[in-house]
Amino acid sequence: METINNSYKKISEYYRKTCEMEEKAKQLQVLEQLFELQRTKQKELNECKNELVQLKQMWDLISIIDGQFSWKEMLWDDIDADELEMLLKNMKSG
Repeated sequence: METINNSYKKISEYYRKTCEMEEKAKQLQVLEQLFELQRTKQKELNECKNELVQLKQMWDLISIIDGQFSWKEMLWDDIDADELEMLLKNMKSG
């Protein structure tokens, strides 16, 4: 669970930094317009922001799976594969 929480913190930190860069880019675009320069698109910032959103969604899924199953507490001999398969089928259909 600590790994998941640390991942969320890092993602939030980079998202905040990306938003700050985006604000600076908007200020630069105002100056570009003022001096009649060609406007830059800031494509990389948008891609970075989208990838951070996707990364958070991936960690959301990891968190759900980690919470749904007690992987760390269960011994290999105690795993009921049929029960896990039924649970996964129910999750998939629901």
